[in-house]
Amino acid sequence: MNFRSIATRVTLPGIIAAAITALILLWIVPERQKQSLTESIQGELDGAAQAVAIRVVAALELERLNLLSDINDYLGQASGISVVAIYLGDRSSEAPFAVFPESHAERIVDDLSAGRLFFSEVDFTSEGASGVVLAGYEKRAFEARLRDINLPLYAVFGALLITQLLLFYRQSSGDSARSGSDQHGRQHRSNARFGE
Repeated sequence: MNFRSIATRVTLPGIIAAAITALILLWIVPERQKQSLTESIQGELDGAAQAVAIRVVAALELERLNLLSDINDYLGQASGISVVAIYLGDRSSEAPFAVFPESHAERIVDDLSAGRLFFSEVDFTSEGASGVVLAGYEKRAFEARLRDINLPLYAVFGALLITQLLLFYRQSSGDSARSGSDQHGRQHRSNARFGE
């Protein structure tokens, strides 16, 4: 590699810039996105668990458990919540008192024990009972959401890399063509001098 050639002086900084861009777009930014999304989801889970706990206390104190059916509507509006479970007593009892949506009732215990959920717990106490409200978000949905957020970054990096490679190719092919014509020109001039 000739460090005095124009191609090297242009290409080497370009390669360094591409490497720095790759580091930023493929590692640093996605990690920050993941951290930010995790904090956002955890905040939503904390808020949802507290809101549901308030509803549970009201339903228990009014002895109107039908008020709990509104939780399904609430989950439909909350994008960061996959499941809510209500435990009477502590959470060590395997089966929850109620699970919303009901389709998660059979697998909630397995999902929790296998670590397939981000979750937040809030204790509640009413006059007649106490327990725990658990709000959860599936890690599989989290990964899909994170992938959707990061996909444009990967597309931008791919476009930058292709542009960089095309510029490198044009530069190197142009230099080799110029170098060849320069060599030919020098040879022609020296032959002309000797021929005189």
